[in-house]
Amino acid sequence: MKTQSFFQTIATGFAMFSMFFGAGNAIFPLALGYEVQGGAAFAIGGLLISAVLLPFLGLVGVYRYQGETQNFFDTLGKKEGLIISFFILGVLGPCGAIPRCIALSYATIKPHLPDFIGIAPFSLISCILIFLLTLPKKKFISIIGAYLTPILLLSLAVLIAKGLYQGGPMEMNGTRFSSFMTGLKEGYGTMDLISSFFFAPVIIGAIRKEGCPNQGLKLFLSCLIGAILLSLTYIGFCLIAAFSKEGIGAVGLEDLMHSVAYTILGTQGSFVLCLIIALACLTTAVAISLVFADFLTNTLTKGKLRYETSLLITCFATFLFATLEFSGIRTLLTPLLVALYPALFVLTVLNICKSFGMQIEVRIPFYCVLTVSSIYSLLM
Repeated sequence: MKTQSFFQTIATGFAMFSMFFGAGNAIFPLALGYEVQGGAAFAIGGLLISAVLLPFLGLVGVYRYQGETQNFFDTLGKKEGLIISFFILGVLGPCGAIPRCIALSYATIKPHLPDFIGIAPFSLISCILIFLLTLPKKKFISIIGAYLTPILLLSLAVLIAKGLYQGGPMEMNGTRFSSFMTGLKEGYGTMDLISSFFFAPVIIGAIRKEGCPNQGLKLFLSCLIGAILLSLTYIGFCLIAAFSKEGIGAVGLEDLMHSVAYTILGTQGSFVLCLIIALACLTTAVAISLVFADFLTNTLTKGKLRYETSLLITCFATFLFATLEFSGIRTLLTPLLVALYPALFVLTVLNICKSFGMQIEVRIPFYCVLTVSSIYSLLM
């Protein structure tokens, strides 16, 4: 039984990695290394704080509130918490991360597709797949943890190992501090802090169903496995992009994944890798679609809307936003993330402290930070 529990913990950690590893997790570490080059070590430090530490802090925060996202946000007030959670889940879901996963998948494998398949038909096919894969939601965690994640990890390991082996010259762009801050800001783009609030009930629920006597420890170990895998991937991606810049030349952000893979692995290798990454993005899209549809059904409408109907609404909205392509979605998301992230970080820290019995005011600091960061995002 101990051996079985050990492998279940590893599978949950792998599933956690696969759920978090989406479009932003593939692109932004690459873009970071491509931009800072010689400052990669300092940029990675900032990236690991905003894209690894904060998301897993978010998981802990929700766990401290009985593993329920709405309990976590209810510290802001019942109505306010519902409105804010719906808004940020919309940003995470059909208005942001899900269509971004589709757009990146399209940009990544577009060089290998027939010319008549544009973003609209690709998005439509993707949304149909998401709908079909999200219906059997009870098996989702075990399936991605056991099958897709090992294949994805092996493929990424090959790309990173070969990219590091080939090496290349790097120039220092900017100062150490500016590289660190660039990494910190790029971590916002992964949207993983927001994801953690809504993935937490899925992950915690899966652990509870296994009947583990020490659920807190198992969650911590699973989080640790997921965090290590994400960190190694970010570090590797950042470094290989920094090494490969001269060979890649000037490319758009959405084309960076394919360009790096082609430079390191060649035509056939890049096709296989890009196909696997497209599948990984699809996995993340399925995970978020499940969460958003479940929120519409159980939290927002209190069961008045069927799960299948909620999922259909999610996929339709996703299709509309996916046609904006990666650059258009990024333009839409960036100011929202700059406004939301600092406030959500403050909320997470205060809620964790509050869950341990500390008498802390949550609303005023949250709204003050949200106001300041919103003004900053409008002026940037």
